[in-house]
Amino acid sequence: MQPKNMLPSGVLLLLVFFSSLSCQSQSTRTIEPAFYYWKTSWQFTKADAALAQPLASRFYVRYFDVDWNAGYAQAIPVGVLDVNGITYSPENRLSPGAIVPTVFITNRTMEKLTMEDVPVLADKIVRKIQRINEEVAQLAGYAVYDDEVNDETDWEVRQRRADSAQAAVLSNIGEIQLDCDWTQTTRDRFFSLLKEVQLRVPNWTLSCTLRLHQYRDRKESGIPPVSRVMLMCYNTGNVKHLAENNAIIDPGVIQTYLKGEPYPLEIDLALPVFYWGAWFRGTSFQGLLRAMTPESAAQSTFLRAIGDNRYQVTQDTVINQDYLREGDQIRIDGPGPAVMETVIPLLRGVLPRQGLVRVAFFDWDYEKMKGHEASILEILDRLR
Repeated sequence: MQPKNMLPSGVLLLLVFFSSLSCQSQSTRTIEPAFYYWKTSWQFTKADAALAQPLASRFYVRYFDVDWNAGYAQAIPVGVLDVNGITYSPENRLSPGAIVPTVFITNRTMEKLTMEDVPVLADKIVRKIQRINEEVAQLAGYAVYDDEVNDETDWEVRQRRADSAQAAVLSNIGEIQLDCDWTQTTRDRFFSLLKEVQLRVPNWTLSCTLRLHQYRDRKESGIPPVSRVMLMCYNTGNVKHLAENNAIIDPGVIQTYLKGEPYPLEIDLALPVFYWGAWFRGTSFQGLLRAMTPESAAQSTFLRAIGDNRYQVTQDTVINQDYLREGDQIRIDGPGPAVMETVIPLLRGVLPRQGLVRVAFFDWDYEKMKGHEASILEILDRLR
């Protein structure tokens, strides 16, 4: 992690707005909105905070990934979150449950890891999370101390306030989520890792992600030893196949997975709020046009609609160094209104009738969120 200014100005803005935001439905099911924050640098501005105000009561913040390093012959952290973009001010305070440290673990790691090394990895994961938590808390404390610039304020008073802010950050982060697409062959090691992590943080909630195939194929996949699971309802198809209807979220595919008895753990939902353009030349996949949305495609002067979510390039065009040729095809994948109209009833069918359900959207980005607040709130309301 690169050292930066140790006295950030402003607020721990990602945490500002949480305390009064639980969304209560009139039924016995409570929907709590959330977002994944999946960046390598924590940059959350006042504009982000204002936009997130009605949309999120917690953020699942990716702290780091765990991958297997062949050179060291061990699992190592990669892509560690740089927290120095966090800012904080005394008028805003962390509220309970606002941040969930989230760690992505590659299945390759679980394939290479021996059962004897599982406790060692659990130690490393927990210690790394705790160090990042302490960095966040320390930055909060520094800024509170620095913001008390009135000469009449005794330094001991400022220090007590800073210590209080630091303690509040640490006391209000009480959950860990591990994200791994485990398989039948890696299941036992991953489940053992979950147990070992929980042993090290017995007073914390432990959750993990659950892919659609793991939801359906419970005999092979097993039931993870956690308090909650997050059902990942996106990336349902192969983006490189031209014949896919929607590689991000396809109602037909989701329906084939959501079968069987209710899941025996508390279940939450993760939904996409992103789009991409899957670009083809003939049947050959050329790449992803990540800035393309249904709105931008419909307004484009070089695309002609040839289907519900398909377009043909009508003239040679360059987009961000990608050279599109006349005749190329683009499929817009993502959670359009028609798609969600079909998906939402399917998802309601797997949710419990009572209790708390978190609906986490992947992933937070100010420019992508701006202008889509109404559709997000509508999805939340319809899931009640």
